[in-house]
Amino acid sequence: MSPTCTGAPTAAVCSPTGSASISRESQARVIKADKYVVPNLTISDLLKVIPPHCFERNGWRSALYLLQDIAVLAVLLYAVFNWIPLISPENLYLPHPALYKAARFAAWAAYSFVAGIQGIGLFYVGHECGHGAFATSKVANDVVGFFVHSFLALPYFSWKISHRMHHNNTSHLYKDQPHAPYIRSEWQFPAHDPKKENLDGSWVSPDLQEVYREALEFTPFGPLATLFSQTVGWWWCMIADRESEQNYPAVRKWFPFRDAMFTPKQRWAVMESNVGMIGWVVAVFWSIKAFGFLPVFRTYLLPWQIYHQYLVLITYLNHSDPKLPHWETSEFTFARGALSTFDRDLMGGTGTFAKITHWLAATLTQFL
Repeated sequence: MSPTCTGAPTAAVCSPTGSASISRESQARVIKADKYVVPNLTISDLLKVIPPHCFERNGWRSALYLLQDIAVLAVLLYAVFNWIPLISPENLYLPHPALYKAARFAAWAAYSFVAGIQGIGLFYVGHECGHGAFATSKVANDVVGFFVHSFLALPYFSWKISHRMHHNNTSHLYKDQPHAPYIRSEWQFPAHDPKKENLDGSWVSPDLQEVYREALEFTPFGPLATLFSQTVGWWWCMIADRESEQNYPAVRKWFPFRDAMFTPKQRWAVMESNVGMIGWVVAVFWSIKAFGFLPVFRTYLLPWQIYHQYLVLITYLNHSDPKLPHWETSEFTFARGALSTFDRDLMGGTGTFAKITHWLAATLTQFL
């Protein structure tokens, strides 16, 4: 009998038995989703339909994408330093003096947003380097990846190692690291009782509904937690990763020299990453000392924060949807995990399947 996916308060969970529909009850109203067909494809089945040329890496062509990102950022910097000062009474008529400040503020805000989004492009260049997809040369991949990710305050080698673990365990209910769903015990929900709820959640007893309602309904803390995850969540993930604790007790993820996540040989690479982080801190502090806090904040730190926020959001959306299953150990395969991801476009809608393809074969070139 093929395994099926069942609904849970926070995610779909796939196990050998259960209803084939994902559904939930909202008071007296029952909402049922479409059936989820559990894939039994193997990785070889999936990879053999990808044309061979898609696996041909070209470092020079990849470098053009890096140069494109740098060029866009350079044009943006030129624009803000040469055009925003022109928003003044000497060059532009506005009906009220306060409008000049408002217009300059709006221009800087637009710059910060566009530059931050462009920063995601830089991140993905380093991301391709970490997978060895930027070029055929390992040295070229690591040199480019180290400097690009260090510019974004991301420890390249540490991330490269842990990200590989993430790929190996994508959508595993217990072993996946980022965006792993909460299980019932983490919410202090009672164990499943067939007398109080269906396995698929289409019927829930009134007393258990109240338990779920108290835990899941809107509270002021919810938006604060979301704000925290969107602003400092990336740093929190690197320093004290909650999602790794079930696999690596008391782990402190990327910065320490001794970490259960890394082998002794890998810890030298972690220290190299830390050198990049120290260089980033020194560069930021030196820039603030030389140019002042406000210029550094609005030209780099604020766009960097927007990049960070959108990166956290995009990666969350790639792995999170009510219909996306997470797999029990007995049912997990690499192919099922890779297919249990979601393509999104820049603003969150359904994308063009490039992300799912990336999970199937991480060395596929970025310029498909």
